[in-house]
Parts: sequence; C-alpha cells; structure tokens
Amino acid sequence: MKFLAIPLLALYSCVVFAQSVNQSVGDAEPQNQNKPAAPKPTPTPANTSGRRPPSELQKALDEFRVQMGAPNAKGTAGRLKSAGRQNSLTGRVYENLRNDLFDAIPHQVRQRGGTTKSLLRRNQFGLTVSGPVRMPWLYDGRGKTYFSFSYEGTRERIAQSYLFTVPTDRQRLGDFSDLVDSAGQPLTLYDPATTRLNPNYDPTKAIALDNLQYLRDAFAGNVIPDHRLDATARALTALYPRANIAIGPFLQNNYTINSPFANRANGVITRLDHRLDEKQQLSFSMNASRGRRLSPEFFSGPGNSGAPSYDYESGQMTVQNTFTASPKVVWNFRLGTSFNSQTSLPQGDAAIDYPKQFNLSGVFSKALPRFFFSGSYLSLGPRQPVFRDRSYNYNATVGVSVNRDAHTLRFNGQARRYFANVFSPATPAGALTFSTTLTGLPGLRNTGNGFATFLLGQVTRAEETIVLHPSYWRNTFIDLNASDEYRVRPGVTLNVGVSFEISTPRIEKYDRQSTVSLDHVNPANGQPGALIFAGKDGLGRGLQPTTTKFEPEISLSLNPFNDRRTVMRVGYSLNYNSYIVTGSARHFGTQGFNAAPVFISPNEQLQPVFTLRSGLPLNFRLPPDLDATAANGTEPDFINRNGVLPIDQQWTFSLQRELPLTMQLEARYTGLRGTQQYVDSLIRVNPYRVSLLPYGERLYDDAFRNSLRPYPQYRSFELGGLYPAGDYAGHALTMTLDKRLSQGVFGRVVYRFSKLMDNYSSGFPQDPDNLREEWSLSTGDITHSLSVNYTYELPFGKARRFLNDGSPLAHVFGSWSLSGITSVVGGNPLSIRPLFNRTATLIGGLRANAVPGVDPHVENPTAEQWFNPAAFAQPDDFTLGNAGRTHPTLRGPLEQFHHLSLTKRVEITSDTSLEFVTESFNFPNHANLNEPDTRIGPASSPNANAGRIIGSTGGRVMQLGLRILF
Repeated sequence: MKFLAIPLLALYSCVVFAQSVNQSVGDAEPQNQNKPAAPKPTPTPANTSGRRPPSELQKALDEFRVQMGAPNAKGTAGRLKSAGRQNSLTGRVYENLRNDLFDAIPHQVRQRGGTTKSLLRRNQFGLTVSGPVRMPWLYDGRGKTYFSFSYEGTRERIAQSYLFTVPTDRQRLGDFSDLVDSAGQPLTLYDPATTRLNPNYDPTKAIALDNLQYLRDAFAGNVIPDHRLDATARALTALYPRANIAIGPFLQNNYTINSPFANRANGVITRLDHRLDEKQQLSFSMNASRGRRLSPEFFSGPGNSGAPSYDYESGQMTVQNTFTASPKVVWNFRLGTSFNSQTSLPQGDAAIDYPKQFNLSGVFSKALPRFFFSGSYLSLGPRQPVFRDRSYNYNATVGVSVNRDAHTLRFNGQARRYFANVFSPATPAGALTFSTTLTGLPGLRNTGNGFATFLLGQVTRAEETIVLHPSYWRNTFIDLNASDEYRVRPGVTLNVGVSFEISTPRIEKYDRQSTVSLDHVNPANGQPGALIFAGKDGLGRGLQPTTTKFEPEISLSLNPFNDRRTVMRVGYSLNYNSYIVTGSARHFGTQGFNAAPVFISPNEQLQPVFTLRSGLPLNFRLPPDLDATAANGTEPDFINRNGVLPIDQQWTFSLQRELPLTMQLEARYTGLRGTQQYVDSLIRVNPYRVSLLPYGERLYDDAFRNSLRPYPQYRSFELGGLYPAGDYAGHALTMTLDKRLSQGVFGRVVYRFSKLMDNYSSGFPQDPDNLREEWSLSTGDITHSLSVNYTYELPFGKARRFLNDGSPLAHVFGSWSLSGITSVVGGNPLSIRPLFNRTATLIGGLRANAVPGVDPHVENPTAEQWFNPAAFAQPDDFTLGNAGRTHPTLRGPLEQFHHLSLTKRVEITSDTSLEFVTESFNFPNHANLNEPDTRIGPASSPNANAGRIIGSTGGRVMQLGLRILF
C-alpha cells in the first residue's frame, strides 16, 4: 500500500485545488507571456492594450514582501522547501486587511472636490504548511517524502480616480455658444451642408481666413438647429456622462470619477518531494489560480468605455527527477505544462441588439460600437466587448552536470511546444471617428468640434473587425546549451557557455493564416503586393523560416591580489528572441479568413464617409475570400518573412568589497544593446514620403493621397507589434551598500545612475525614411534613482540587550521590529508635441519647433510653470518640427515613496508565535506631481495649459496584518 501513497496525494491535490484559482496568488493581474524578457524601453501602448499596469501601491507591497518575508504564495515555495525537511509540520496562517477607514483622502480626490475617503476594501488571507507526508496505517514519509502547500485568497474593491473632458450640458443639446479653444477664445462652428467653392480664392496665396478655398456658413449663435441633430446621435448622447466638475483650463477636465475595481482571486501552490533512493529524488509541483476582475467603470450602462471586465485562470504542473549517477555526474529530467486564460464578461444586457436599438445598420455584432470624438473627449462605447483567450504549453528539459578536475561541465536541452487559442475581435461592432474638420473651415486649424460633428451624424473614419472563427496558433522552440565552469586557480573562475536555439514560425491549426507579399503582383492593378495564404500555391504552413541561432556567454570572477574580501566580475552575453505567436492583434495575419474593412472619407474636410442615419457601408467582400485581392483597399496585416529576430546584448563589470561592521559595497556597470526589436508603429511599410508635403491641401483628397503610396492598392500596413526594426542602448552604474543582519540591524542602499536611448518608445516616427532622427532618450529613461531599505529590531525582550528578564514589561516592549523602504525616482524625459497636426495624416509623430535662443528651463519649476513653453512653437502646416523626439534635458517631476512596517511578535509556545503587522504605505501622505502638459499651440491660439501641471497623486494607505506561525 505504501507505493500508492505518493500518487494518491498528488492526485488529491490536483482534484481539490485545480478548480479554484488565478495565476498569481498575490496579484490578480494576467501576465503577458509573450513579452520579451530582455530589458528594453517601454513597449508601445498596443502591446499592453486592455492590461492594467500595477499601481505604485502594489509595487510597494511586492517590495515589502521581498524585504520582510510577507506572506505570498509565490515567495513561500522556496522557504517551505527547506522548512519541509523537518520531521514536523510547520507553516503559517495570515490575514492582511486594508480599509479606507484608516487611510488619508487621496490628493487627487481632494483636488477634485472629494471630501470623503476613497473606497478601499482589501482582504488578503491564506495559509502555508509543510512537512513530511504521513498517512496513518498507509505511509510514513519522515526522512523521505515531504510536501508543501500554500493557499492565498484576495478580496478587494479599490477606487481609481480619473479625470476626463466631456461636452457641457449645452453642447449635448447642440448649443455650442460656450465653446472656446485652448486659449479661451470663442470657437465658431460651421455648417458642412453649406460647403461651396470660393470664387475669390487666390491659389497663389496661402489659405487664410480672408483667402479660403471653400466657404461655409457659421451656425447662427453657434447653435445647431434641432432638426439638424441626428436621431441616433441624440439617443446615444443619453448614454454619455454629464460634466460634474470644473478643473479647467476653460471647459477641459470637467468630468471626474472615483470608480472602484473589484478583484476576487484564489490560488494554491503545492509541492511534493520524494527521495526514491540515495541517488534519485522525484519532485512534483503544481499551482493553480482563478479569479474575476471587474474593471472600473468610466460611467454606467452599455456605453461605458472603460477597460473590459474578465475572468482569468492559470496553472502550472511540473514533474522533475534528479539522478546522481556518481559524485561527479548529476542528471536532471523535467516535464512541465502551464496554461493561462482570459474570458470577457458581458457589458450591458447580452440579449439586447444595441445597434438595432439605436437604428445603426451595417454592424455585425450586437454590441454597441465605439465612438471617438476629436478634441480629447472621453470616448463612448465598450473598449473590447468580447474576447476568449487561452494559451498553454508543454515543455521537456534534460540536463547533466559533470565535475571533472577543475571543470564543471553542464549540458542542457529544452523543447517547448506553445499553443494559443484566441477569439478576440478588436472592434466587432465597429469604431467610428468624428473629426473637427467637418464643422470647421476647410484649410484652417483650430476650427470645428468633434462632438458637434457627431451630433450631425457625420462619420470621418470607421473600421470594423469581422472574425468568423477562433485562431489556433502553434509554434515550437528548442534550446541546446553547453557551458563550462573552469576554476583556473583559487580565486579565479571562468564561465563559458553557448546556446543553440531553434525557433519555428507560428502555424494555424487549420492554416487560416495570410499576409501581403511584396514579391507577388496584385491582379487588380498589376502593382507589387498581393495577399498570399499559408499552405497554398506552394507556400508552407508557416509564413516565416525556421531560425537557428547561436548565443554565446562568457564571464570571469576573481579575487584581485588574492584578497578574498574583494571580488571582481566581468561578463558578456548575446541573446536572440524567439518568434512570438500572438502580437498586439490576436488575429493578426488572418485576412481573407476574417475581414477588417476600413472606411475613410473621400476628403475629411469636405464630406463624411457615411452618416449614422445611413449606417456602416456593406461595400466590401465578406469572408471567407481567399483571393489575392481580398485585402485591397484595407489596412492589411504584414508579416515580416525574412526570419530576423530581436537581438539583446549585455555586458557587465562589477567590483564587490567586504567592509567592516558586516557591510558590503558593490559597484556594478551594466551595458545594454538591442537591435531589431519588435515594434509596431515605428515602421511604415507603405508610407507617405515627407517629400509629398508640398502638395498641401491636395493631400486631403483621399484618392490622390493614397495614389502616392508605394503600394496604392493598400492603405497603411498593420504590423501586429512584430516587425523587427527597433534599436536601444543603455548604460547604468549601480552602487549598492548592504548591511547584513547583525545586532538587530539590516539595511540596503542602492543608487543607480543610468541612461537609456532608443528609436521607438514614442510610437509613430516623424519621418519614416529617416529613423536616425528618432534616436533619442527613451520615454522610460530615468537618470537617477535611490532606494533605501532597512529593518531595525528594537533592543527589548528575550535575547535582546534590554528587558530580557521575562518580566511583564519585556512582554509588552519586547520583540518589536521596524522596517521601511524609501525610494526616490527621477522624472522621465518630456516629449514636446504641437497642438495641431495639419499634415493630412501623412505625419503620425509630428514634433514641435524649438525656438532658437530661448531657454526651455525655468529657474524654479512649479506646477504653475514646469518648463518655458515660449521655447517651442507650432510648426507651419505641412511642415516638420525640428525639436527632438524626447527633450534631452527637460524632465517630468521626480517621484518619491516612503513606506513603514511595524511588527510585534508574541511567542505562544516554543513552536508557535503570533505576529501583528502594521504597514503604512506613503506614511508622510506625500503627493507626487502629475506630468506637465507638453502640447504647444500656435501664437494665434496658444495652449494656455502648456508647461503647467494639473494635480498630483498619492495618499497614505494603512494595512493591518495578523500571522500565526507554527
């Protein structure tokens, strides 16, 4: 019967707990499994769409867990492994509580008129237990079989503060008599129905108010007549929130919410270790987690444009065997699998056909479309109403370590098969954009209003995603590694290694994959560029080649002058990324099997592409359509087929020195270089050349403009965030002073001085043909950062200097410890941008002009004036700006965080104790300033907010914890 005990226990653990939980016990956020591991600049927003970044509060909590051993299922596995070697059960039970009753009112809430606490309800609870496996009358595993088990649950509702701009109550009814521009000057609306040629227009002169090419009549009193308001727009306006505050400047920032997100997560981690004999050890580990996240609502109802809510689930299972063949040879065999899934929750009533309810035809979904209004307005409609993503992989690893004289040779092989099954249409009900140009004067900037255009029902641009089937992606990765640790002599060790990696391209289970090939001729116009399909016309199932790459690594460590208190280390490594299965678009590369029609106005200044009354056009070919011309007239997906993969290089040099008083000082230099990084908007495969800008107003003619593209049968190409063209380089000097725990004191001080450059962190380039001009400071660059972590055990109580006599006072004042973290992080580089971009969509990343001789800095930066906006200017129409992508010296405000933890330990018995923990995040209740407004307007209508900072964020949050350790 004993031989049944181990598999029975493993099966019991899986059955009982596999139905519970989320992928991370302490963090309910889904993880992006495809993000490249090498450090690099911040990815473009598309790479993180729908993902909520961790708050500073969450980052602080995670750091506390690391520094103070706070309960976290991920972090306890290693500790339990060692604890489990004992012959009795050990563990802990804990509860952490946060409640806004203990907190300060957040600064951002108070600044927006809030007088009550911001909702915060958080309970984090769990238990960990480890020890020998003992099953009465069946099995006694003491000294042979050990287990560890962790459970953690999280229940939280935490308010998030947001500030938006929405139309005023007057404007919702079509009355724009209160409309002003960014300088506070009245802004006139014009009637697009009155558009006509100006017989007195002089083409030899620039377009101006007294020399218009097209004339329009202004709406009387800046009020749109009631009979001109579109019925669908009026009905949709009822879903839109009303202004509730006046932050400014002028009519901007007039809607604030303090909306909570809710998270319910449960997770378990279990591990089983069994010694088969003196030479073999078998391990089994499993974690599973499940949860539900309800995202903050920007406003209630089916029109809510906040992030989607979703259920999530993940898990991992591993079986490992370690075989010590001899004192010099150790084998390791490992099999594993993991999965991750996310499923959207319905927004609104799933039974209602919202397009039909609002008389909007041509929509292939029951969800409400999304509506965008130019002018920084809050959008209307769900961000992504439906998605079902599930990814999983199987992996196997074999490794052997051989000790031979002064060498330790290691050989490892890993194979991984990855699967991603996705149904995630980006805009299943369509995304409609309403620009300012149709209610302004053609040829003039700073005229018109996007919401007024919406009330007239005149759409400037629209796109739709029609996905008929889920996509089932697969690929394989193989890594063979050999390394040698050579002990040259005492105090000198050389490590040399090389990896050989094989990465296969992704395939689709049913070969539903396509791309545009620039080597094929399009039958419609005889031009290069035609749609090709996997598995057809001689193409393989994968549209990219299988890659084979060598990755070297070398490092050297030595004790200079045979001084064991000093260690010098130097190293270099080169790594290639593998193919990514799914990029920023989950159905990227499936046109023909799916469809993504795009509707663009023939001239966005003169006429709409369609009206809400007429509905979305049906003038496109429905899928499936496996023809070479199926993507014509769209923004097709383009897969780079040359097999180029991102390269990351890193080199380090460090010097470490033992100091008196149990301290240690390390200076470390790190160099980074990345080439061919995956990017999206940086590369324009089918670009407009900047040399076309002199065409001026003619570029607003869509047919003429598109005829100037290299591949005129298409519009811009979608790259899915997977085009290998980005570069970065970084250097960092890190100074670390460690104080090991002695006499009740532990501490660490880390100072970092660094610089990170790249050409892609801002997204769109100004000149697609001159990417060298994009090389500048990364948007995520931080020059200076300082972190101080410390723990101080008060010198009172048992085994301490004072009150160690067991008296009542010793019980009260003894066994207290104080821990804290203080961090100061410098600001990021500022990106100065023009308020208006009149380049007829040719230039996506237009920059401002730098004014010669004017200092952009101010002597004492404050929220009222962080930098000097007079040092920059709005470029003329159809011209480029000359300022850098990011400014070399202007930075945003620094951020600082100060956290404290006070712990009281009470011994109940010799094996059992109780810990009370009080944690204060941002205990000084410090406020960090927001980023300044970096938009620069023209002299005729300047941005009154340029260089100013609106508001700050932060607020003290308390957490109370109770732990029982046994």
